[in-house]
Amino acid sequence: MRVALIQSRVVGDCPAENLESLKAALKRQETEGVELAVFPALALSGRLGPTALARPGLEVQYQKVWGDFLEISKTYPKLTLASSALFFEAGGAAREEAFAVRDGRRLDKAAVSGRLFSDFGLELLLRTKDLALAAETRADVIISLGSHFYQGVAYQPPFPGPAQAWRMNVSAVGGEGPRIYEGATWVFDPAGRLVGWAHGFENAMIVLDTESTALKALEPRPEREPLEVLYQALKTGLRDFVRSAGLEKVLLGLSGGLDSALTAVLAVDALGADQVLAVAMPSEYNSPDSLNLARELSKNLGLAFLTIPIDGLREAFTRSFLLTPKRDEQAGHLAEENIQARIRGVILMYLANREGRLLLATGNKSEAAMGYATLYGDTCGAMAPIGDVYKSRLFELARHLNRAKERIPEGIISRPPSAELRPGQKDEDALPPYAVLDDILHRHLEGRRSGSQVAREGGHPATTVAWVLSSLKKSAFKRAQEPFSLIASGCPLGGFDWPA
Repeated sequence: MRVALIQSRVVGDCPAENLESLKAALKRQETEGVELAVFPALALSGRLGPTALARPGLEVQYQKVWGDFLEISKTYPKLTLASSALFFEAGGAAREEAFAVRDGRRLDKAAVSGRLFSDFGLELLLRTKDLALAAETRADVIISLGSHFYQGVAYQPPFPGPAQAWRMNVSAVGGEGPRIYEGATWVFDPAGRLVGWAHGFENAMIVLDTESTALKALEPRPEREPLEVLYQALKTGLRDFVRSAGLEKVLLGLSGGLDSALTAVLAVDALGADQVLAVAMPSEYNSPDSLNLARELSKNLGLAFLTIPIDGLREAFTRSFLLTPKRDEQAGHLAEENIQARIRGVILMYLANREGRLLLATGNKSEAAMGYATLYGDTCGAMAPIGDVYKSRLFELARHLNRAKERIPEGIISRPPSAELRPGQKDEDALPPYAVLDDILHRHLEGRRSGSQVAREGGHPATTVAWVLSSLKKSAFKRAQEPFSLIASGCPLGGFDWPA
């Protein structure tokens, strides 16, 4: 049996686009003599959220999509096509079910572990989940449609050992909202040898013949530098989200700090420098270095760069508020600081609307966890590419990106982080050092450790741990109003907050 495993992006609730992608893949395999073509799960519909699944007319829409797919299959009468699709119960409820189709008709039937069909003198089992339960079957070929989204660790095939059956996994790749599918497409022969695998974060097609005696065992997918995998994931998620929004161009505020610098590099690498606008909005509290570093970064990246000073706007706001009584001196200072962030948010949203650009928020996970951000200010944006990455990790990522040449000026990486909303302000005036803060958060969130366990195992003062975890809880209302972040860890803050 000559089989093609097609690793490709599947767009949620975009059947026309998915059908075109499917047809293009079928065109590519015509010269390969393929007898079975396997696509990722839900290759026609993509994954649908609860709102889309409840949409009136969904069943009629996807019955037509299914009919269109069957017609496509008739143009390849000798080729079996496999994936999974939405099928509907009598009451209208949708379910995902694997299928095998040739020349307009289904070949598969229900089995304990999935859908079974006979072809090419073989028994083949299709599953919509991983292969963990597949040992109960006596199929000659077990095909899993298990897509794996990135959660901070690069995926590696499981190496299940000999099982007297071919085992194959076909995965989607690309961004879908906050999730980034890495691609986990691989083949093990009956002896348990890895004989095929696809690179992550890119469309790919594995073609092999199960009867060939020339197949050789491959080395496992090479261990990749974790920082490079993280960067590829974020770049993929950003690119595909912008495309899904029907836009090509983005903009962001460029402060001269690390977070906005990394977001700018991501945007350039994902979309191209000609699609990115960087905007500096200095006030009297910004050091000259900040503007100079922002300008140097823009020159390094080839960005369009715009400078809009905000002191005049800030003074106008301040004069307007002079008539209101200050009930709390410290709160008054904070309110005046936040005015600056909100002025910048208004400017950026105006430019996004005027120029048809998508605004990128530049916040990181450490700040979001602590609520160290201004609602309707620096949290403005359609999405936050680095919002699930701790600040300490971002320093490492910046140095990783500079390993060949200096893209991010060293002055940005080495200067103490600061929001620059008042004279001499530093992040560590309000937060523990990022190395301490991030260790506490990582142990608690990704490590699922209690406060006392974090203090004991990490060697942190109990009072510091208690303050961090209290701030994490109190600031959940802010995160509920912030743009979503690309998932880059095993515990994104949105998922942490949902139960509350």
